[in-house]
Amino acid sequence: MIVIRMNIRYNSNDIFNFKSMRNIFLISFTLSIAMFVHGQNINFNNVQIQLDKGEFSDVIEILSNFEAKTSLQNDQRAPLFYFLKAQAYQKLYENNVDIDLYFENSGAAYNKLFEIEKKRNATIYTNQARPLFDELIEIAVDKAVSFTKTRNFTEASTMLHDIYKIQPDNPDLLYFAASNATTGKDYDKALKYYEELRSLDHTGVRDLFYAKELSSGKQEQFTDKITRDLAIKSGTHSEPSESKTMSRLPEILKNLSWIYANKVGDFQKAIAVINEAIPLSPEDNSLLISKGNYYYQMGDKDKFLQVMETIVAKDPNDSDAHYNIGVVKQENKEIVEARIAFRKVLEIDPAYLNAAINLSKTYIDEASLLVDKMNLLSDDPSDDKKFESLQAQQIELYKKSIIVLERISNKHPQSIPVLKQLVGLYSFLGQDTKLEIVKSKLDQLEN
Repeated sequence: MIVIRMNIRYNSNDIFNFKSMRNIFLISFTLSIAMFVHGQNINFNNVQIQLDKGEFSDVIEILSNFEAKTSLQNDQRAPLFYFLKAQAYQKLYENNVDIDLYFENSGAAYNKLFEIEKKRNATIYTNQARPLFDELIEIAVDKAVSFTKTRNFTEASTMLHDIYKIQPDNPDLLYFAASNATTGKDYDKALKYYEELRSLDHTGVRDLFYAKELSSGKQEQFTDKITRDLAIKSGTHSEPSESKTMSRLPEILKNLSWIYANKVGDFQKAIAVINEAIPLSPEDNSLLISKGNYYYQMGDKDKFLQVMETIVAKDPNDSDAHYNIGVVKQENKEIVEARIAFRKVLEIDPAYLNAAINLSKTYIDEASLLVDKMNLLSDDPSDDKKFESLQAQQIELYKKSIIVLERISNKHPQSIPVLKQLVGLYSFLGQDTKLEIVKSKLDQLEN
């Protein structure tokens, strides 16, 4: 079994970190509307009164009828219209959070308001709407978080993507949507989202701001540079420093390549994508491991070995790369080379279970070759000494296999494959006391 160092990385806490990053500035304001719309059967003042009274569905009906009869494209009243519409849908969403359409309609109305006023170089309603828009996003993010907490990752992904559609300037939302889709095994959706992140070259890199708190002497992280600098000026902190978070792009590309290889079955695309990731994070050997595994799955063992040897040349202590080399050598019946590779793995990591199992098997495989030779001997007495010699070598190889298995069994006492292998060897060698002990362990584990 080839090791696939493919942990699709996703930390559910990221979404909580994302929430805490955002500063929501709630601005209290009083909306004063004194506008009568001549020629139309609507008075925005009355609409506002109905909105304040909680008649949200009625407000939506009035505004929808007005919109159906009026072209708002160049209408000076458009910002006010969309502001009222956004608020009405937002209130409906707050009262019925399970109805995503309310969220989408509210967000779309806010964005239309922002778009219109930006074109007009105006901020009359934008300034009032921004805090409400942030509240809307906050409610939706809370809903996504609740889905994640209950491990309903597909619903969380859908919610996050809905938020991203309303707030497309925040691709972190798309990243979390892709991660949740992957965790929820909705690979079609994950593929689509990761491809979009790839096209955006999304890195998710953020600046981090620190300063040493004088009273405790500890380094403290700040949400932004302004807050950190104010703490320095106030004399409570000193020694300001800055750093950046790691880019998410290599992870995005790695996850995307995994989906292409293991869910789409397109290894050429998988290799093309992972080749984009490798230069972005040259120290991350897991990217090369992934590339090598794709070649292995394609049946190209030569290229697989080349990639593994590249890793070993970079990092002689990469146990997975040595293990993979051992597996291919073992498959190619190159027992000595396989044994060398597995021994190297166990030097690096003595608890590497599969390496120990495979190393023990190299001795059994070599013993099997001796058995084949014994079976070719005749019944002639002249072959008796040859038989005894070969059998003695066979027994020694089994003993070497036992040493490896007993050593790894101490580190993995509940490994059924190890115990079963030991049962066979103890039985052959007549080590009855050890055989009964191991059989008893197996019975407890299997029953």
